[in-house]
Amino acid sequence: MHSFKITVKAREDLIGIARFTEARWGRDQRMSYLKKMGFNEMAPLLEKRFRRNVNAQKITGLKGATMNRWIKVDEPINRYITEHLEPESPVLQTLHTETSSMEGAQMQISHEQACFMTVLLKSLNARRTIEVGVYTGYSTLITALALPSDGIVIACDISEEWTAVAKRYWQQAAVANRIDLRLAPAQKTMEALLADGEAGTFDFVFIDADKTGYDAYYELALQLLRPGGMVALDNALWNGSVVDDAVQDADTVAIRALNDKIAKDTRVSSYLAPVGDGIYLCCKL
Repeated sequence: MHSFKITVKAREDLIGIARFTEARWGRDQRMSYLKKMGFNEMAPLLEKRFRRNVNAQKITGLKGATMNRWIKVDEPINRYITEHLEPESPVLQTLHTETSSMEGAQMQISHEQACFMTVLLKSLNARRTIEVGVYTGYSTLITALALPSDGIVIACDISEEWTAVAKRYWQQAAVANRIDLRLAPAQKTMEALLADGEAGTFDFVFIDADKTGYDAYYELALQLLRPGGMVALDNALWNGSVVDDAVQDADTVAIRALNDKIAKDTRVSSYLAPVGDGIYLCCKL
């Protein structure tokens, strides 16, 4: 009788045996075979792992795909995810609807991304935050709602027209007192914060603005964040253009360059999350 604590290699070999016999054997035959080999205790676990692998192959269409690698998020899976998220509040729904008919509506983040950010902000116990790029204020509102009553969002934008829409909804949601809107180029606003001695005092920075300015915003964000604080850069996958060498416009080139830089940046611990259009999460060390 083999011990339950077998090596990783042995476990993978057994899973390979189970996978190899799938075409000819059913569950009972596989279980019987594994038990005859002396793996009585391991047999149920191996069968469970094997079934997960088969399900992953059905979803992705890839041979040998496993659930711990990746899963294709098609329409049914996306719908399932949405059904298991916290519902969008009425004020957010109304803002989303109004924005959807406006110029630049694609700049508004999705409800799924909003839920992701809410969990992130609450996990950080964020109180002081910066947002670079406000548009009509959906992500700003999400941030403000996730903060404690004494929290603050320094909201940076240059459009008085778009942020006028945002201010209406911030008032409706009763969080306008948590949002400090600064209508000026974001780089100047961030430099002014540093000049005022606010380096290392912020918990979270969300960057979703002009892509060619991302690198400058990232560098300023790292100075403004406390150790353990986080900068999140939206559109890090840029609708897939980052992996298409034929696309060489200024925005795509800038995003690629910063992604490559962050991947090697020893000042942060980072993860490029496939949420929305890609969010690069960078925790300041």
